[in-house]
Amino acid sequence: MDDRIRLRPKARRDLVNEIVYLLEDDPDVAERFQRAVEETATSLLAQPGIGSLSEWGPTADTRYFPVHGFPRHFLFYRPFADGLLIVRILHGSRDLPTLLGEEGA
Repeated sequence: MDDRIRLRPKARRDLVNEIVYLLEDDPDVAERFQRAVEETATSLLAQPGIGSLSEWGPTADTRYFPVHGFPRHFLFYRPFADGLLIVRILHGSRDLPTLLGEEGA
């Protein structure tokens, strides 16, 4: 992944947990998910404003965007001067207000 893209520890843990979960059913899907997260983050690096503003994020500039090919998974991120900070990688069925509210604590 581009070194201008940074993952918070919880986002890295989210990614690993989802890959492990997907590996149990289908290793190919797990690999596609990992690639899709990287591709989505790279796209957001080029156009950080395309994501929607999140009403639950820890700061007013937290945005979210669906992972390419996995429309129920979202990258929550914050653009900064020369890069992108991935805050969380979450499935839409999760308790997003609680999980994202934890980021501000």
